[in-house]
Amino acid sequence: MISFAPSIQPKTFQFFPLLAKWKETECLISCYLANAPFRHRKHSPANGEDKGEKDIIFVNVSWGLGIGIIIDGKIYKGKSGFSGEFGHISTFDNEIICHCGKKGCLETEASGSALHRTLLERIKKGENSILSERINMENPLTLDEIIAAVNKEDVLCIEIVEEIGQKLGKQIAGLINIFNPELVIIGGTLSLTGDYITQPIKTAVRKYSLNLVNKDSVIT
Repeated sequence: MISFAPSIQPKTFQFFPLLAKWKETECLISCYLANAPFRHRKHSPANGEDKGEKDIIFVNVSWGLGIGIIIDGKIYKGKSGFSGEFGHISTFDNEIICHCGKKGCLETEASGSALHRTLLERIKKGENSILSERINMENPLTLDEIIAAVNKEDVLCIEIVEEIGQKLGKQIAGLINIFNPELVIIGGTLSLTGDYITQPIKTAVRKYSLNLVNKDSVIT
């Protein structure tokens, strides 16, 4: 059963018809769809088995934004399995409608979808990018193309990623104050920009979190 898929449009997600045809009696194991941060937590060094860390936050910055939480070596899912909806904390006083239907969510200004939207807006206002001509083509610009432009040192794309990193870091500082984790892992599509996003995050964390708490946390 799929209870909630906030970042997926079932009509355009090709895997859903397959799920409708499957029966557990036809499988050797039970199959299910998990929230993205939970999948990353199980299949990344954030499972606590790499260096022995037992208190970990995995930040999945892709088209959307979510976190995976490990406390004392165990995945924290919450009562209904919906923990980690970091992107839907009301953060900004803006008029941007999040895909959840609310305004001002962190995800509206600190995610891959925010990067995509902001880049298009700034190019249309006259700012230059190596992707300026690309947005006029028939096929929509993809997030992967923007990440590639960042890594080709496109100044506009880098500026937007850095701004996202600063906003994200400020909120991660709050998570560090609350959970006091040993390790914070920045993952997801935007992590492919490397230091362009991680350095602003680290700077904001140092600025906005308590020093007696953040000294325990490694951000990678």
